[in-house]
Amino acid sequence: MTVAIIGAGASGILTAAALHRRCPGRPLIMIDEHVPGGPAYRAPEPWHLLNSRAAAMGPDFAAPDPEEFRPRRAYGDHLRAILAGTPVELRTDRAVRIGPGPVVHLARGRPVRATDVVLALGPPRPAVPAFVAGHPELVPDPWAPGALDAIDPDRPVVIAGTGLTAVDVALTLLRRNRAAPVVMVSRRGLLPRVHEAVRPEPAPVGELVARARSPRSLVRGIRELAARHPGGWQAVVDAVRPHANALWAAASDADRERFLRHCARHWDVHRHRMPPAVAADLARFRDSGALLVRTVAGFDRGNAQVVSAAGPGRLPEAADPLIGALIADGLARAGPYGLGLDVAAPLWVVGPLRRGRLWETTAIPEIRDQAEEVALRLDQAYVSGVAA
Repeated sequence: MTVAIIGAGASGILTAAALHRRCPGRPLIMIDEHVPGGPAYRAPEPWHLLNSRAAAMGPDFAAPDPEEFRPRRAYGDHLRAILAGTPVELRTDRAVRIGPGPVVHLARGRPVRATDVVLALGPPRPAVPAFVAGHPELVPDPWAPGALDAIDPDRPVVIAGTGLTAVDVALTLLRRNRAAPVVMVSRRGLLPRVHEAVRPEPAPVGELVARARSPRSLVRGIRELAARHPGGWQAVVDAVRPHANALWAAASDADRERFLRHCARHWDVHRHRMPPAVAADLARFRDSGALLVRTVAGFDRGNAQVVSAAGPGRLPEAADPLIGALIADGLARAGPYGLGLDVAAPLWVVGPLRRGRLWETTAIPEIRDQAEEVALRLDQAYVSGVAA
C-alpha cells in the first residue's frame, strides 16, 4: 500500500504529513531531484518575504508574531522540519514517466512501485509572453539556479510581468547595485496591491455571495460592500476568498471564460498582495527612477536583457517532461482552460495543478486542505480494501 509522492515542495511535504497522520505505518516514498522545500521557500535573502502573514501559514508557524511577514526561507525551514518528523523515504531523483501498476520510472534510480501516486509538482512551466519570445538573451525561468547571475548591471533589463514573481525578481536585481534601470512590463501594468498594516476584521459577505449570479455581479457586490465597510476592499476580498472555489464551480463556462479575460488579473492583484515592507522598497526604487513600470502597448525593449516572470503557462504547451508523458500516455489531460491537470485514481493531484477545477489552489491554506482531503480518501480506500 505504498504511496509515491512526486514533488518535495510545500504540496508534497504537507501531503506526506497528512498521510502519516491518517495512515500511520503506510509506506511513503517522496521523489524530487531538488532540496526539499520548494523553489518559493528556498529564496536565500532575508528580504524575500512571504506574501501572507505568519498566521495564514499554519498554527505551528504563527508564533511568536502571527501578524508578521516572515522571510520565505523561514517557511522552507519549517517545511523541512515537518518532513524530518514524517517517516518517508526520500529519493533524490527525477520522475520521468508513470507506467501501469502504477510504477514511477526515474531518471537514474530503480522504479518505484506504488498503490497510489500523488502529483505535487507545483504550477506548469513559466509562460513566456509574446512580446519577449525569441529574445536572444531571454531568461525564461528566473528561479533556476544562477539564472540571474549573467544579467549585466550596466545594461537595462526588462522583466516581462508585474505580479508578485516579477516584484521579487525586480528587487533581487535592484539590490545588486545596478547602474541601468529595471523595467517591469505587462499588458495592463498592474502591480499587486499592498497588505494593510493591521489586518481588518473580515466583512460579512454571506448575502453578497448568495446573490452572486456571475463574476460581474460578484465584482459589483464587492465594490458596493467595500465602499461602506470600515475595513475597505481588503476586508471584503479576504472574506470572499473562502467562497471562491464554490463560486467558480457554480459559474457557467461562458462566465468563467469572461472572468479569465476581463477580471482575473484584477482579482489577483487585490487577492495576492505585497507585504508593506516589500511595497516600500518598490516605491523607493520607483521614486529614484531605478525601476519603471510600463504596459506592452507601444513598448520598445531595445537592446535590453529580458527576464520572463509572467507566471505559469497553459497546458499542454507548458507541460514539463513528466506531465507531457502523462498526457501522451493517456493518464492525464489538460484541465479546464489549460490551467491545471486532470487525473483519475490511482493518480492524485495536490496544489497549483488543480487550478481550473478549483480557482484558489496555490496558497498554503488551500494546499493544506487538499492534502488532508487526499489523505482521507486514501485512508478510506485502504480501510475498504482491508474490509473486503
